Amino acid sequence: MSVIDIRCPSCGRSVPAADINIAALAAKCSGCQSAFTFAPPSRVRAVPPMPANVTVTGTPTLRAIVSDYRSYASAVPPLTIRYRQFSIAGVVFNTIFVVLWFGVLSQAYLSFRGQPLWIYFLPIFHVLAGLVVVKQILEALFNADVFDMTGERLVATRGPIRWPWQRGRVELPVAELRQLSVLEKVGTRNRTSYGVIAHLKNGTTVALVDDLPHQEVATFIERSIEEQLGLPDEPWLNQSV
Repeated sequence: MSVIDIRCPSCGRSVPAADINIAALAAKCSGCQSAFTFAPPSRVRAVPPMPANVTVTGTPTLRAIVSDYRSYASAVPPLTIRYRQFSIAGVVFNTIFVVLWFGVLSQAYLSFRGQPLWIYFLPIFHVLAGLVVVKQILEALFNADVFDMTGERLVATRGPIRWPWQRGRVELPVAELRQLSVLEKVGTRNRTSYGVIAHLKNGTTVALVDDLPHQEVATFIERSIEEQLGLPDEPWLNQSV
C-alpha cells in the first residue's frame, strides 16, 4: 500500500490526515492556515518485467501526485534506466558484411589505376553505404539510451555515436510532465519501431526516444518513469502512426 503525502502549496508542510477532506479533495494547513484543493491520487499500471539489455540503478517507488507537484518533485528518489541495442549476432553479421563489402570496393579502386579522376567517384554511394553499416556496428558496441531522474529533472540521452543532426539529449522538468506514452511507428518495408513520448502540461509533446526496436523496452521505460514520478494513467494517450 502506498502512502499519500499531501503538502501545503504555501509552506510545503505535510498536512495530517485529520485536516484532509478526501471526499471534497480539500485540505487545510495547520501551520500557515492555508486552505487548498488537491488532485486525487492515481496508481499507474504495473511495470512489466525488465527486458534484456536494460539495467536500472535505483528503485522505482510508487507515488501519488498532489497539487503542489513542484515542491513534491524535489523529493523524487534518483532513478537511472539504461538500454543498449546490442546483439552479438547482429555485430558479427555486420562486421563480416563490411569486410567483404570494402574488400570488393578496394579491388574496384585498384582496377581504376590509370583512369581519369572522375572514375574514382563512381562508387561513392557504395562507400557511403558501407560507412552506414560501420556506424551501426559502433552504435551497437558503444551506444546506450539513458533516462536519468535526479531531483527535479528528467534527462534522456543517446550516444556517444550519432549523426551531427541527431538530437542526443532531452531535458525536462518533472513538474511539467503530465503523462508518458508509447508511440508505434511503421516505416518503410513495414519496419516497426517504438518511441517514448512525454506529454507536457502545456499541451506539447517531446520525444524522449523515438526508434526502439522492441515494444517491451519502450513500455518498461514508460511505466518505470511513470511509477517513479507518480504520473496518473491515461491510456488514451497511447497512439501509433
